[in-house]
Amino acid sequence: MSAVDRADPKGKRDYAILLMVVRLGLRVSDIRGLKLSSLNWNRKTIKAHMNGKVT
Repeated sequence: MSAVDRADPKGKRDYAILLMVVRLGLRVSDIRGLKLSSLNWNRKTIKAHMNGKVT
């Protein structure tokens, strides 16, 4: 993960994706299905559709 350039906007995006894979166990298909409305900034939560279920 240290290879990702977090100073670059695309690097920040890539780093966030890697964190979701590593820490949350999300699959690429789960991440691709995320929308901005999936994020709840106040509660600091992400609503993801995994295997047809909302988590």
